[in-house]
Amino acid sequence: MKRTMWIVAALTLAGAFVGGCNNGQNVGNYNLPPGCAPPAGTVVTLVYPAPNATGIPDNVSQIVLGSSGAGLPASYGAYVIGGSVAVQFGALQNATLPLPTPAAIPTFSNPVYQTSTGPGAAWPPNSTLQVYLYASSYCSPQLLLGQFTVAATPSPTPTPSPTPTH
Repeated sequence: MKRTMWIVAALTLAGAFVGGCNNGQNVGNYNLPPGCAPPAGTVVTLVYPAPNATGIPDNVSQIVLGSSGAGLPASYGAYVIGGSVAVQFGALQNATLPLPTPAAIPTFSNPVYQTSTGPGAAWPPNSTLQVYLYASSYCSPQLLLGQFTVAATPSPTPTPSPTPTH
């Protein structure tokens, strides 16, 4: 009987330890700040690239968001994750029209279009990229706005102009 109790206690302790590890997820991310929710009453949607779009250039450097009300503060931006690579795009600015295509039309009236620009990193062909909302450095990107897939063939690299010789 004592031996059974010790085995049960050991298994319970081992289970608690393994369960606390969360199967390797969020390792080292203790005490994360709250998620990046938009201000109360504000609806946000991914506009460009349109959610689930395919064939987007692999060096995408602009994410356009649509939001309700007065839009999001400039402290917000897009966070793009593809595979094991994550890129934080810049702070939101008002987008100029016309919007790039393919763009989605928000389902709410009078959207405010804002753009978040990034470095134009080349993603591997056929990568599926996920777009999250973030707010400066005080939160972790947790609000998934949508995803899209980059083209199967890489975007052409600009050819440098020849250097003139004299």
